[in-house]
Amino acid sequence: MVAPLVCGEDLKIWKLHTELSFVRTSGNTNTETFSLKFDVNREGEKNKLLLKGNGLYSKTEGKESASKLSITGRWERLFTLRFFSYLTLGFKTDKFSGYEYRINGGPGIGYYLIKDDKKELKLLSSILYYKDRKYVEPFEEDAYTSSETELSLKIYLRENVLLKHLTNYSISLNDYSKYFITSEISLEVMVNNHISLGVGYQVYYQNKIPDPTIKRLDTTFLTSLIINI
Repeated sequence: MVAPLVCGEDLKIWKLHTELSFVRTSGNTNTETFSLKFDVNREGEKNKLLLKGNGLYSKTEGKESASKLSITGRWERLFTLRFFSYLTLGFKTDKFSGYEYRINGGPGIGYYLIKDDKKELKLLSSILYYKDRKYVEPFEEDAYTSSETELSLKIYLRENVLLKHLTNYSISLNDYSKYFITSEISLEVMVNNHISLGVGYQVYYQNKIPDPTIKRLDTTFLTSLIINI
């Protein structure tokens, strides 16, 4: 769960985590839903590069009903076994939540509250610059500084059962009514060293909606095939 540190900056550990989900129903209701989630990291003695993303696309009765994508890149610099700083850059698009894009970037710090072979509890805090563009008229752009806090938990309930939970809170420092909350919990059951089966539930909330027709709360439940390399 927690990648071991290696001796020597020239030695690197690559890891790839991919989750795939596809659901199709037909008959009284015709739906298609595809989800992809990936996490790639390269870890050395002091430095770690991380690229992660997730996307969801859905059609209901032939009409697009969900289309979202999020990609984040991060460079971490470890100072002690628990404390690190980082720089991050992200891109998000979710037109059914009212945004053509949300671009962000900035510095942050992180601390492992718990870190051993079976448990990992990590707290991150950052100050990010955001630039948003609405997908709904009048297609306005908004640039602002945001404070972001994230709590991440990974714990092995059994040798082959992993529980993961993440909560992210982001608030505009220019407008305190503009804040976003993302919470995700998932359970993974390992079939072998590379293949797992998983279930996950995600909650996304935005307090200040871009348009009155858009709901503040989105929820997603998925079952996935997980590949670890």
